[in-house]
Amino acid sequence: MASVTRTLIRPSTIRTLSYSAPPPHAPLRRRPNHRVHLVFGANTDVGKSIVSAGLVRAAALAAMDVAPSSARALASVNYIKPLQCGGSDESFVMDQRDDSGFERGNIVCRTLFSWKTPASPHLSSRLEGLPVCDAEVLASLRSSLEPIKEGNDGAMTTTIIESAGGALSPSSSSPLHDRSCMLGDGRWGWSTQADLYKSLHLPVVFVGDGKLGGIGVTLASLEALWSRGYQVDAVVFVEGGADCDGTGEGIRFGRGNAEALQEYLMMHRHPSYLDGDSIICLPSLPPMPLALTDWYGSNQEAFMKLHHFLCQRWKESFCE
Repeated sequence: MASVTRTLIRPSTIRTLSYSAPPPHAPLRRRPNHRVHLVFGANTDVGKSIVSAGLVRAAALAAMDVAPSSARALASVNYIKPLQCGGSDESFVMDQRDDSGFERGNIVCRTLFSWKTPASPHLSSRLEGLPVCDAEVLASLRSSLEPIKEGNDGAMTTTIIESAGGALSPSSSSPLHDRSCMLGDGRWGWSTQADLYKSLHLPVVFVGDGKLGGIGVTLASLEALWSRGYQVDAVVFVEGGADCDGTGEGIRFGRGNAEALQEYLMMHRHPSYLDGDSIICLPSLPPMPLALTDWYGSNQEAFMKLHHFLCQRWKESFCE
């Protein structure tokens, strides 16, 4: 185990924390009955937390259906937010409770590193003088995953890891980053979210941009993930729209963006695994701050179908 030192720089003080961690690029141990998916997005505010909460709800309900009472403690559902800037996506996920799954299921939500400033991690970490290097994020994430037990008796333990911002949004800035990230003049460098998690070799649930103009940023982000070797198991769009046709009905761009992605993959004979069953469009959200209980209830079948599809893909990966 390598020893890593983290220096936290604040305006009035400097303190150093030491901890032991595996090498930052050590392979992550994958287990057949513990499914782990990374949730990436085309951009910020496209619905990553909405989709993550839906997947957690579905996994909790599925665990209650499959596992006998004696095995439920092993069929856990986990949500991890490695980097959080302002607010709490962990709290949001936990607030989307469902009596049939959340209250009785074994669900754990956690945030690994957080800043108060609601901005990109690279900026929040600089403004607050709290750098976190990529090696520390990966070490903390691995330490969080290793103790999680596998499901048994047909139950699948599930862990959802939600990234911050878009696939190419910055991670935290730090003076302890690799030299290739350093800028000089005392400025801390950063890497993209896609580069941060690349060494984990985890499959992805990607949340596309369901608004007008979202096709381009969705394709660009997917190409960035594919070029880095990520396996994208599913793409989810949450509909956005506007009253553009003068009828009051509006144009729902999410479904059109999903269809455009399918057409692109077919036209270019793209080698990705994505097909009609793995590109999903969900209806638009109710106006905030209304509760999302009814929205999740009406889309429970879609999330359950996606959950079972992802479980099947996870199991198939051990046979490939």
